[in-house]
Amino acid sequence: NPILQGGENVTINFNLDYINIPLLAKFYPTPEFNLFLGPQAGFLVSANEKVMTGEYENSKNDLSEILRDMDFGLLGGIGYDFDFGITLQAHYYLGLININKVRYVLEDGTFSHPKLKNDGFQLSVGYWF
Repeated sequence: NPILQGGENVTINFNLDYINIPLLAKFYPTPEFNLFLGPQAGFLVSANEKVMTGEYENSKNDLSEILRDMDFGLLGGIGYDFDFGITLQAHYYLGLININKVRYVLEDGTFSHPKLKNDGFQLSVGYWF
């Protein structure tokens, strides 16, 4: 993500690791094709940033102190189960809560509380025994 810091373009990689627990309802319009949707809770395991370019290149920072320990959102997707045991899925996660727990005081004395929310698209392949 390119950002502007002191007039310099900087690239930072954010790595947030969660243990996610979904609770999904699954609907089968055909025996092979399925749709699923439900809530998902995520528990933060680690949170780091690494500066990739700029003056502080290769510096690493632990972000776990400024992020909430838990995330919550909706997970939905589609899947296809083949007769020979392989299943394919595509799903999208939409975070519903602000994971940022830090507020900043601005020069005019007001507060800023930037919203940070997780979201993402995933593809998966599985095998049923």
